[in-house]
This record gives sequence, structure tokens and C-alpha cells, in this order.
Amino acid sequence: MEEETKAAEEEAKIAAPPPVEPEEKIVDTPPPKPELVLDFNFVPTWARKPPQEVNFYVAPGRRDRDRDYSSDDRGRGRPDRKGPPSSRGTRPPDRGARGDGRRDDRRGRSGRGRDDRRDDRRGDERPRDDRFLRRPEYVARAPVQVRFVPEQKRLSAVVRQIHLSKKSYPLVELASLFLSKPETCEVRIEMNVDSNAHLYQCKTCRVVALDHSLLAAHVLKDHLSEYFTIEEKLSDPPTGQFVCVAKCGLSGVLLGPPNHHSYSERIHELHHTRYPEMSLEEYKNRIQMVHEPALIEQWKEESRKQTVYHRKMAGGEAGPALKLAEAEALVAEEIAPTVIQETRRATLPATVARTIEDRSLLQAVREAWQKENRFPLTLTIAFRGAFRHRRLDIFKAGKGIDFVSSVPPAPLDPEHTVEPIREVLTYLREHPGCTRQNLIEALRPGLAPDAPEIKSVVTPLAWLVERGHIIEFFNGTLSVPLRGRPPEPSREKKTSAPPETRP
Repeated sequence: MEEETKAAEEEAKIAAPPPVEPEEKIVDTPPPKPELVLDFNFVPTWARKPPQEVNFYVAPGRRDRDRDYSSDDRGRGRPDRKGPPSSRGTRPPDRGARGDGRRDDRRGRSGRGRDDRRDDRRGDERPRDDRFLRRPEYVARAPVQVRFVPEQKRLSAVVRQIHLSKKSYPLVELASLFLSKPETCEVRIEMNVDSNAHLYQCKTCRVVALDHSLLAAHVLKDHLSEYFTIEEKLSDPPTGQFVCVAKCGLSGVLLGPPNHHSYSERIHELHHTRYPEMSLEEYKNRIQMVHEPALIEQWKEESRKQTVYHRKMAGGEAGPALKLAEAEALVAEEIAPTVIQETRRATLPATVARTIEDRSLLQAVREAWQKENRFPLTLTIAFRGAFRHRRLDIFKAGKGIDFVSSVPPAPLDPEHTVEPIREVLTYLREHPGCTRQNLIEALRPGLAPDAPEIKSVVTPLAWLVERGHIIEFFNGTLSVPLRGRPPEPSREKKTSAPPETRP
């Protein structure tokens, strides 16, 4: 009893569904009754497919490189693999081999090998970007508990479908279906009881972080356009003598001469808008200095365009023109404190959880996501509380498989029914797992689908399904619930003596 009480409290804590919609509002909802365990004479079989593989983590700056290969890194099993089947898995011919089968180690006249020539073809203007080839650093897991719950609008749609169909659906399969689509799930992150840390959540997009400064940088990077109007205007070209100009080695954008007052501001702006995943020092190492007069003149013409930021005021008015540094300072001082909230428990969409920038927090969410994909435990527990709150019945069938339905199973003895109902119940007891079509063909063989005699089978069947005397599963199969057998007394257990009577 103590274990059942603890399980019920855990389900209520995880599910915690919000108030139901007006059309689903129920007055005087009775307390949830315990699960009904029935002995079914039919266990439905279905293809248990694993949930769709979801790349939960999207690395910043690598959205165009995400490819899912189903095999190892040697190329076997890739979707873009071409060639006849007989050639797959064989070693490609060696380009350095001679006709007699011996390898030719001769190199070009310059004495360089194939790897050197490949570096020359790449050119100096496209430096190798190996920052993603480094071994990832170890990240400690954040002291949080991560659970998954269904998104309320999608859950309400599923509940309406279950109420209308009168069918029974496997609980684990429903959880796997939700888990295969991140847009249908939400992530609940809660700090451990023994931890003194707090979560910081953005009220605009609901993303979370353990560091307040990291979330303030997020507000500045992703929500700047929501509080400022960005405007570009032309000004006079800069004057003076410039012998060189800095150039971004990654994008090729001209940054300006090092002796110009806008040089540092331009580096900060380009790093903030295009390469926020890199450190500022690492980005500065990619800057090149060029001395071509044409590029210097090009920079002078491009520098005429200046970007200014106007604070959005009440009533549609625009504030004074500010530079990027001034706009950032305004966000840090006035806007960020009103957007960021401190909490110990946060709920956010699973699609937003994939964009968490706090590495320790993201690591905890990824580990929980992988564990949930193996078996959706927390999502299944959340389904239990949500379905019971909406007056759906959860019962077990077969080898302990949980099903959910809007009609609770109600065993019925065929001997106490009329002839049409007795005929349907008797056949389903003898032939469990058949469909509606099998039932009609067996009881009324050789008749057209629109024959009047067919109604004598369809009408009792619909009444039995609506009352729960027959269970119709999600795949169209039918089964009759049987009453559970009482447990047999153990042979080793002795019968207790009758209580003594007192005078």
C-alpha cells in the first residue's frame, strides 16, 4: 500500500495538468479509481517499432552539416552511396598503383605528395575551419531532474479522439508517438533538493540557463529586434590615409583599418551577429590584413552604411538613434531584468530545449532524452495523471500491457442476455481477435453489406462496444473481457482457527 501511495503521489506531481478546456470541463469529478486488472482472452499484436530517431542537439553553426548516417564512418550504408550492389563494400582502386600491381610512390616534380597538392587547391583565402574537429571537452551534468510531459493542446486533441472512437490504445505506444515528434512534448527541469542553485528562464521564448549572464546574452542576441527598430543610413565616407584594411577570414567581410575608430566596434558587431559560438579571441585570430588599394576603397564605400537602433516606445514612437554598444547597455540595464525570471522549476517546449546554450544543462536534457527513447517512463507516468484527470479509464490486458479508453471494460455473462447479444458474445469468446468484418461474415455469410440482416449483428455490436462489454482495440480487433480469477490459497498456508467467543 505504501508503494502504491508513493506512485500515485509521483504521478500527480509529474503530470500536474492545467485546467481543462470549457468543452471538457467536468463538474464534481470523482477521485481516480485504481486500475482495473482483467484477464483478457486476446492480446492484440502490433508491430512495435522504435520511436523515430530525433537529433535532439543542433550544434550552433552546423545546421547545414547535420546528416544522419546509418553506418560507420567508412561509407557503408550511406543514403548517397551509388554504384552496383556488387561493388559496395569493396576497396576502391589505389590511384598510386601501377599497372603491374605495385604501388608507385613517385611524386610530382616539386617533391610534394597528394596531400600537399590538395592543400594548394584549397587556397589561402579559405583557411581550414577545424574548430568542430576538436575532441569535445568533458561537461559536468547539472544538478537537475528532467522529465517529459505532453503538450497540452496535442494532448487535448488525442483525448477527444479517444472519446469519439471508443477504442482502446496502448499507453506506451502513445507515449512513443509523442516522443518521436519533439513539437508534441514539453520538458520539465527541476533543481535537485540538495542544490542551492537556481534556474533562469526567458519569458519570451522560455529557454533556460543556470548562469544569469548567459541568458542575458541570449536576450541580447535573439530578442534585440523585438525591443529596437533597426535602421541603416548613409553617411560621408571616412577620410585619412589607410595603408591596409582588416578582412574576416571566415566570411570575407571587410572590417576596416586597425587605426580607424570603428575597427573594434565592427569586430564586436560581426562576431556577435554571425559567430556567437566562437570566443572573441578565437575570432580575432581569423582576421587577415590586406594591402590592396581596391579593397581599401571598397571598405570606404561600404562604411558609409551605418546601422542605428531606435528603442520601441509606447504608442508606436521611436526613441533616439543608438549605436550597438549603447543598445546593448540599455538591454542589460533595463530590458533583461524584466524578461529573465528566477525559478527552481521550469517548463519549456522540447523544440526550445534543443537550443539551450548552457552546456551542463543541455547535457542533462540530452541524457534524459536518450533514456526516454529507450523507454518513455516519465512521459507514460504523465499520461496516466492527465488521462485520469480527463476521466479516461486505464486498464491492463494480456501480459501487463496498459491500455487507455473512454469506456471502462465491463464483463457480461451471455446467459443473462437476449439472443442477438448472446450470439455476438458467444462468437467472440470462441474466436478472440477477429474484426467486425470477420464477425459479420461468420454470423451472416453470403449477404451483401447493405442487407437488412446485417443490422442484427452491427447494432448489438455497437451497443456492446459503447457499454464496455466488448473491447475494440486501436487496430480494429475485438475481444471480450473476462472476470479476473480469484487467487488460489496456498497449500502450505494453514487455515486459521475460528475466533474464540467471549461470554
